[in-house]
Amino acid sequence: MSMDTLEVGGPPQTRVDHIVLLGGRDDYQCLFAILQNKPYRLTWKCNQEEVAELCYREEVAVVVLCEEAIIGMSWHEFARRLHTRAFPPLVLVSRPFVDGHYWAKVLLNGGFDVLERPFTSQRSVWLIERACLRWNREREKEVARKKQLSRMMLADPASIDNLC
Repeated sequence: MSMDTLEVGGPPQTRVDHIVLLGGRDDYQCLFAILQNKPYRLTWKCNQEEVAELCYREEVAVVVLCEEAIIGMSWHEFARRLHTRAFPPLVLVSRPFVDGHYWAKVLLNGGFDVLERPFTSQRSVWLIERACLRWNREREKEVARKKQLSRMMLADPASIDNLC
């Protein structure tokens, strides 16, 4: 395991959701301490190119937590770029102060939610768990839908026309 990836919590046989942190190493260390008893794999990357490469290569990142200011592009441009994946990660944006206007801006621009800094244990765990549950639920629904379509095509290829 590399210096920028840590497995935290949970026995090895359980599903481990992958959380990718884009930003300062202080955030990474703080979240590691908060999430140490939770079943997550945390990976820290210092730029969006490394995160995008990781997300495309592995296709397993569930949540990307990024700072409001990303060098080279805005967080919402970065979120749109990740949405080209089959199962794109949910993007959480971190910033020192969050108000209703900024929260609405994040939701309208493709973000999942905002996590205010400094991180608090209760809010961080709640929000990351909520994001992981949603991502896994959406992925399971999509996999089930594709299996159903596949079964329908095998049984009666003409039945697909009825869905359109």
